[in-house]
Amino acid sequence: MTTENAPTIASAIAAAIVAGEALPPFDVTMTLDEAYGVQHDVLGLCAPEGLAGIKAGMTTPGSQSFFGIDKFLLGGICPKTLQASGWAVPFRAGRLIECEVALRVDGEGRPIACAPALELVSLNFARDTDMNATNLLAANLGAEFIVLGEFQPWKVAFDDLAISLSHNGAFVNSGEPQEALGGPSSAAGLIWSEARARTFYLTPDLILMTGACGQVVRAEKGQYEASFGALGSVHLEVI
Repeated sequence: MTTENAPTIASAIAAAIVAGEALPPFDVTMTLDEAYGVQHDVLGLCAPEGLAGIKAGMTTPGSQSFFGIDKFLLGGICPKTLQASGWAVPFRAGRLIECEVALRVDGEGRPIACAPALELVSLNFARDTDMNATNLLAANLGAEFIVLGEFQPWKVAFDDLAISLSHNGAFVNSGEPQEALGGPSSAAGLIWSEARARTFYLTPDLILMTGACGQVVRAEKGQYEASFGALGSVHLEVI
C-alpha cells in the first residue's frame, strides 16, 4: 500500500463504521504495520476525543492460525460504544457476541480492577475475499459495542472464573478467562506492552478487553446473560 492511499481508505472505513454500513471494498494490500497505521487514522476519525479503551483480538492459537498470523492484534474502543449492563440494541444481521473480561490497570499494566463484559462485533465486509488479518486490523477488528458489568477490585482469583452465556434462559456458550492470552493477569501486561509498542496513547482510565472466552455466538433477538461467577454478571437485550 502506498502512503497516499492510507487517508482515502481510512476515511471510507470510518464513514462505514459510523453509519453502520458495509465496509468499503479493500483494493489495497497492507502489511500489519501499514494496517495499524490505517487503524489509527480510522480511530482518529471515529473518536477524535480519544479512546475509552483498547481491545485484544486473535488471542488464541486457533484464531491466529486461521488468519495466518502468529500474534494477537489490538483495536481501539471508542467512548460512544461503551454501554452499561442491561442495554438494549436493535438487531443487526451478522453481528456476533463475545464473552470477555474487562480490566483497568496501573501505569505499569498491572490489573487493579476487573469487570464482566460482552463485546458486539460486526465483520461487515462487502466481499468475502476481503476478510483477512490486515483488512480486519485496519477496520478496528470489527469492534462495535462493549457492554460492561460492574468493576470490582482486582483479585488473582479472577484468573479462574467459570464463564457461561445464556440466550432467553438457554445455555449457549461457556469459557474460561485463560483462553484469552492466558488469563487477565498475563493479558493485562501483554496488551499494555503491545499497545505501547503500537503507539496507542495510554492513559490511566483506559479499559482493556482481553479477548473472547469460549466460542463466538451469533447475536439473535432476545435476552442474553453472561455469568462470570464471583465477578458477577452482565446483561444485554437484542430487540
